[in-house]
Amino acid sequence: MQVECKFFTDGLQISKEQKLLLTQEKHTYKDLEFQPLVGGRTFGLRYLYHIMWATAKYNFSYFLRVDDDYFICMERLLHELHHRPTKMLSWGWYHCMFKDLIYKDEAWTLYSHDVIHSFLLQDPRQILCHPHADQQISVWINSVYNQTENLIHFDDRRLHHFPPARRIDKFKSVTRICNHFMGVHGTSQAMMRRFWIHSNDGAKNVTALTNISQTCDKPNVFNISTIGKPWKFDLRPCIENPQWTPDESMWLGIHAGGKTKNSP
Repeated sequence: MQVECKFFTDGLQISKEQKLLLTQEKHTYKDLEFQPLVGGRTFGLRYLYHIMWATAKYNFSYFLRVDDDYFICMERLLHELHHRPTKMLSWGWYHCMFKDLIYKDEAWTLYSHDVIHSFLLQDPRQILCHPHADQQISVWINSVYNQTENLIHFDDRRLHHFPPARRIDKFKSVTRICNHFMGVHGTSQAMMRRFWIHSNDGAKNVTALTNISQTCDKPNVFNISTIGKPWKFDLRPCIENPQWTPDESMWLGIHAGGKTKNSP
């Protein structure tokens, strides 16, 4: 199985100096793409752009989107994909804290091609976007699939999600990280390099697929109206290119305490 990795960065609000440096990196490593979006909290629009771009460029079997501080045991993942369903697969780390709020976190979202295709088959005049991609995707799933369809919700607890790994002592000294994890969220740059050198990445025994019904004691229901602050925003048509927080140039995210960096 072949894999193509790309880094995406917003391209409409960066300085000439930043654009020059990033363009040089793009030409050198062939792994960076500029997305025609502004900064701020628009992760839903970014995700829509990513899947449209990937579908136009590749005939892929699976699509994985991860945060830039996510360490992936890539060789282990590629080996395991040979043993996973090729259709109706939703693979990630699911939130299971509150009733009617079961959803997969956007830090790692892996879908089989048919699921991505079903997202893009929605009416472009009516498809809805949200500042946070995980809420948006959950709304799409509710729209595209009904409860009788067998969408596989693989809740993989080999994905470390929270607290950020860089804040946990055990991750500061652990070696052979891929013996125990499929991926680790919230790594620092130094931790990422150390994981890479001492990962022991490669084919491992394939564990049983754990459906959300096995890992969560609540019904698999996502009701966006029950989301509270600071994550609560209205859904808006993607076609309008909505901006919910127009003064927000950068969203630093939960790992920075939910803080934002505003435009001057």
